[in-house]
Amino acid sequence: MSHARMELMWSTLGLLARRRLLRVLGLGPKPDDEDIEIAVLGHQLAILRRQVRRPRFDDTDRRLLSMLARLLRGIAGLSSW
Repeated sequence: MSHARMELMWSTLGLLARRRLLRVLGLGPKPDDEDIEIAVLGHQLAILRRQVRRPRFDDTDRRLLSMLARLLRGIAGLSSW
């Protein structure tokens, strides 16, 4: 095992040991705190997704969509949408 991997392993084990000690002493984060944080982050992500702008159609887009709608009506045998 390389020296860098050994250092990473020992630092990870040290972090896990400190977190366990804090949890035993009642000083670390409660499991509910993590669940609340995940819920807050999920809500923030949902807000960011809603902020995406709607596409702006130009005249060419409108003509193409209109033509495709007419073709679809003809194929489906519908008189109107």
